[in-house]
This record gives sequence, structure tokens and C-alpha cells, in this order.
Amino acid sequence: MMSAVNPQGWTSPRQFLLLWSLCACLVVNEVLEMPRHFQQYLRVPQSQEIDLSDLEAQFHTKRLQVLQRLKETDLLEWGAYEDFKHYVDNFQVYVLNKTADPSPPLSMLTNYTYFYLPDKGGANLCWAATLFHTYYQQPSPSPLPHILITSLNRDWGAFSVSMLPGVYIMKSKYEQNLQYKKKSCLDSNGTDILGLYLNHPDTKAVISTQAHDVHYEKAHSLALGLEAPVRSYLIYETLKRQQPRQTRPDIMYVSAKEWDFRQGALKLVEERFHVSNQYQQYWGFDANNPQAFRKTRLQRVRQSIRELFTSIPNPPKQYYLNMSHSKFVFSPVGFGMDCYRNWEALYLGSIPIIETRNRTQDNWFRVFDDLPVALIDHFDNLTPEWLEAEYVRILGGNYRWEKLTKQYWVDFTKAFLDPTQRQL
Repeated sequence: MMSAVNPQGWTSPRQFLLLWSLCACLVVNEVLEMPRHFQQYLRVPQSQEIDLSDLEAQFHTKRLQVLQRLKETDLLEWGAYEDFKHYVDNFQVYVLNKTADPSPPLSMLTNYTYFYLPDKGGANLCWAATLFHTYYQQPSPSPLPHILITSLNRDWGAFSVSMLPGVYIMKSKYEQNLQYKKKSCLDSNGTDILGLYLNHPDTKAVISTQAHDVHYEKAHSLALGLEAPVRSYLIYETLKRQQPRQTRPDIMYVSAKEWDFRQGALKLVEERFHVSNQYQQYWGFDANNPQAFRKTRLQRVRQSIRELFTSIPNPPKQYYLNMSHSKFVFSPVGFGMDCYRNWEALYLGSIPIIETRNRTQDNWFRVFDDLPVALIDHFDNLTPEWLEAEYVRILGGNYRWEKLTKQYWVDFTKAFLDPTQRQL
């Protein structure tokens, strides 16, 4: 009888070839079914072999050629705790004030082209829409082409008042917004005043922040950018030291507060990608909290500022270094769809992974046009295979890195008054 393990038992070359072919197929199938984790060379025909290190170097060379020429003040730090003053101050605005008594009629303000409605004082977008609607109902009103800047808030904007999983924490404010959205925008006849205002030819654009629950062609979002000056400074210092061929050994960086509505997504990525959430490593250091920072500083009164930053365990400086060692950054939503983490990652050359939640492509998504972001419908579909394909796709793209500057968004806003600049 022929032995299956003794080659001397084979009676013909044909039997040997058949058994050899069978074993080869089993080996190939086992290899192809193994997860692929960003291997140096993709499994493609030899004539199409792609070296990821070269793609990475080309991608980061283009990025650094633009970003390393910037000054720190060019970075997207809008003064979020000062009503986004570093954005608003670029325009000659008339500040709409619901509580002003008396408030000048719009007929006296036709020399203004920018109106600003702060995110306070009880006023809202529907109040502003009613103000303009009333003006247009007058006999022969003068043209009033303008841009309205309103609800510049890091958590929600003028068009984002629902669907946000974390907004229940701010329930009172949320309910106020939802109420005016449902009722205040309708007049006594049920007419949609907001719709009339946004469709009026004099309304060139409404600029706000965050995602849009309802799509309006003239509603646009401002890039959220960076949280505070200290964050901008640390990003700038980290960025200056980056090199095009800097190694990024980590597939994904995860650092997110473990709110209840994030638990499922965080558990999923930890299990699928064998990563751990690094958020707790940065407890106790909040440079945006003056009281906490002052307490820590007093404990080290004899130390220099440099020693202070390095003596506290895992300060934000290390957070940004860790982020810049990763190819991707996991970026779950918080109170709003947009977050500072997205923009931190973009500056440092890491790719933010953003869940769209099957939302319609409102104008908020245009904020990320021509920027390297990984948009996925649901984190349940996030797999190593999807991420690898997305990585190669993104590395091969061309991007408008100038979108990470203040000047881009100032020009973006002004262009709505000048149709010849609409390519922005």
C-alpha cells in the first residue's frame, strides 16, 4: 500500500504532483485568510507592488511643506472660550442683540454686510430670521446682501439640535433649542420663516459650527479647530519637529472619555485592534482649567515652566507625541459631531476616523473635503481590512492643507459675497 507520509511509497510522478498541489492550496488559503495589519508590501501582483513607506513619505512631505511654514498664530485656534473672537474679529460685524433697547432698525444698517448673533442673550437663529423677514415686508426695502455669523459653539451650532448622543447632559439648553426649532420659526399662519430667510437672495450664507440636522444650501460650518492657546502651542512645537519619514508604529491611537454612549465603540476597537484607551493617563492635567493648573504650579513653585510640563505624569505634550506615532486616531462623537481631536490629528499627520451615523451629507461634511479623514457609516463596520484599504487610499490623495489655517476660513467666509471666489 502507498504510504501518505513516505515519498518512497509513491508509484508515479502524477500522484506526487496531485498531492503537492492539494497541500499548496491549503497553505495558500490559510495565508490569505489571515488578518492583514499594514504589512510593508501589499499582496498585489509583483508588477503593481506598492511600498507603503514611500507613500507615507510622499504624503507627509506634502503636509509638512505647508504646515511647517506656518506661524503659531496661523493655526485654527479661534478663542472658543472667548466667543470665537479670533474668527469674528476678521469682519466688520454688526452685533445683533435681542435685549438692546431700542434696537436700531435694519433700514439703518444697510452699510453692514456681516451680522453676528452671539451664542447668548436668549437670541437664536429663528429670532434673527424673523428680524430680517419683518424688514423685507416693509414697502420697498433697500437691498441688504449679508452673511450671518451665529451660534459659534463647540458642542452645537445653529443647525444641530438633535441626534447627538451626549447632549442629554445639557438637557435644559437642548430643550430650549429644540423648542425654538419646532415652534419659533413658524409664524401664526404656519409659514416657515427660517426657510424664507435662507432662500432670500440677500442671504448669502449663514455660518455656524457643528453638524446640521436639517440641510440648507446656504448653511455652512466653520472648522472647529483647536481648543485653547496652550493646545495650539503644543501642536505647533510638535509639528516643527516632525520628519517626512518619521515612523508611525501604531495602527490606531485611542484617547476618549468613557461616556456611556461611547462604551460599545471603545470596546469594539480595543478588541479588534488590540489597543487600549489612553484617556486616563492624562488625568489631573488640564491646562485650560486655571484653578487646577494653579494648584499644581504652586506645588512646584521652584520649578521652571519646562520642568513643570515634564514632571507631571503624561502631560498633553506626551499626548500629542503619542498621537503623532499613530496612523489613525479613533474619534467618536461627544456632545457634537465635530471635536477638537479631529483637528489635532490632522495637524500631526494622523488620520481621524469619524462615524457618519448614516447622516445625510449636509454642509458640515464639506469642512473635511480635501482633507485626509476616514469616514465610516458605523463603527461596527470598522475592521483591520477596511482600515488598511482606507490607509492606502488616503496616502495617495492630494489635499488642501491650507484648510488648517485661519486665513483659509476667513477667505471662505468672505467669498460668499464675491461669486468669483466661490471655488473656496
